Amino acid sequence: MADVRDVVQSLFTAQALAVAAVITLAVVMLMLWPPRALAAVALYGSLLTSGVLGLTALIAISGFDSAWTQFHVIAFNNDLWALNPARDHLIQMFPET
Repeated sequence: MADVRDVVQSLFTAQALAVAAVITLAVVMLMLWPPRALAAVALYGSLLTSGVLGLTALIAISGFDSAWTQFHVIAFNNDLWALNPARDHLIQMFPET
């Protein structure tokens, strides 16, 4: 599970940096940009968010299992994430059904 911890820690660091960048950008935009430009940016941001949520929903509906497997293949350099019900206690405690 050390590899999972490392991936989660990396994602946490990336999230903290992204939040800091967004807050900095928001302060600069509020100070320098006219209200009309701020409204346009808010509209484009909401459209982008809607698109990302729609894409996520499409992936979840069309083939979540293959997307989940592909995520693990990309994120980890070993196959320890592929649990075997005959020997792995985690999948025995929480069966897929």
